[in-house]
Amino acid sequence: MSIYVTYYLNFRASFHLGRRGVGLETTEISIPADTLFSALCQMWRTFYEEQSLTDFLTQYETDTPFLLTSAFPFAGNTRFFPKPLIDLNVNAGADLKKLKRVRYLSERRFGQIINGGPIAFDTDNLINDGQLWIHDDDKCPSAVWNTERRPRVTLDRQSFASEIWHLGAVKFHENCGLWFDAKFDTHKTKEQVETILRVLGDTGIGGERSAGFGLFDLRCQATVVESAQGTCRFVTLSPICPRDAAELDQLLDGDVGYTLEERSGWIGSAEGSGQQRQKVMVFAEGSVLSGSGKQVGRLIDLKPSACPHPVWRYGYGWPIKI
Repeated sequence: MSIYVTYYLNFRASFHLGRRGVGLETTEISIPADTLFSALCQMWRTFYEEQSLTDFLTQYETDTPFLLTSAFPFAGNTRFFPKPLIDLNVNAGADLKKLKRVRYLSERRFGQIINGGPIAFDTDNLINDGQLWIHDDDKCPSAVWNTERRPRVTLDRQSFASEIWHLGAVKFHENCGLWFDAKFDTHKTKEQVETILRVLGDTGIGGERSAGFGLFDLRCQATVVESAQGTCRFVTLSPICPRDAAELDQLLDGDVGYTLEERSGWIGSAEGSGQQRQKVMVFAEGSVLSGSGKQVGRLIDLKPSACPHPVWRYGYGWPIKI
């Protein structure tokens, strides 16, 4: 029997999540599922032992003991979801540009969209500089988060000359933060993951952890997740890396809409420190793809030739019928 849980991350301090190829003065708002999964695995290896992590990951060869969505914003009791990447049945009129700027939909608004609409676009319900579109019944602050650039100073190792650079940071307002859903095969797996999440909360997630960034308090609640069975299309709440060419063809069959993103970065283990993992392309969250809702995606090993151990990257979809 599958166990579904929603986790809420209330950040105690600012949060920074960069992306390779983009300067440190910018930051992401949400945490992709593959980044969150990698942070959990790295902490699992440290907190438990390497063999425990190996045993856990080996289960994915035949089963999926733990699945998760990316982490998206929430405000109070209102969760936000990525805007589906298709032409929406929304009457925007002259405000089409404002509709295109929307990144996240409140849960009520998301439900209207995935059920087909039609919906009138009401700009009075745009918050956070037009990035969030809420429902009339949602009670949210006018801003869920603020982004800022914090000055930093670095010294040249030879001349000791100082140079100023800036770091992008996200500060969530009170009772706001990030949420994600998770699915477990057993209560034991759930307890192990929750232990690691609490340790992550005290050590931080994202960049600049040595400066106190990324610390969070964790709360959770049982949830019921709607199945994507019996539909020809779904919107994914996590990045997808298809298993093979046949699955790729199936995902792209019919009327779909998607964004491809490149995943790259550095290896976090002591043995692989300073090495870059191989690059891979994934379907981004919010992509609308074809399928009956059957589990799609995989773990993919991005180990470079010089690294002595596998470097697994999470690429399982989380389908919501649309």
